[in-house]
Amino acid sequence: MRTIAISDIHGHARTLIALLEKIHYEPTQDRLYLLGDYVDGGPDSLGTVRMVMDLCAQGAGNTQVLGGNHDELFLNWLDGKEHRLLP
Repeated sequence: MRTIAISDIHGHARTLIALLEKIHYEPTQDRLYLLGDYVDGGPDSLGTVRMVMDLCAQGAGNTQVLGGNHDELFLNWLDGKEHRLLP
């Protein structure tokens, strides 16, 4: 079983797809860690979030997802909170 860690996708769902294809990612055999910053900066933050959700569903428990600071900023914005991480 391989361990794969990926971070800082920043809305680049197509790049994430290409990377997973290039490394021949196998959801039921590989352990995948997604380390945050799925949104903000790229052309498809929504598609990236959907893809992360799909990867979790496919991973048969082998996929772990952590949120990053850009994800936290986005969630704070959705909740109407200030656009900063620090109090």
